[in-house]
Amino acid sequence: MSKSSKGIYKIPCQKGYYLFKLESLLATIDKTKYTIAKELPTEYKVINRYAHGDLERFDAKVIARICDHCNCKMSDIIEYYPN
Repeated sequence: MSKSSKGIYKIPCQKGYYLFKLESLLATIDKTKYTIAKELPTEYKVINRYAHGDLERFDAKVIARICDHCNCKMSDIIEYYPN
């Protein structure tokens, strides 16, 4: 795992990599992981996993809740880039 200075985490997967950008998104809308967890409601540890890319699988309902609440697209939170 590598973190850029903008709160974006690059996670290798298969032959490509994922970018997890939730921290960066939250900074632009002036929210914290803690406040978003309380407002959704979703456990903080779940939000933290989506922020840092510490996931085994994606939960479509969690992603939809985050997108609806933050008024964003999935690609604003998670992107996959093949090599």
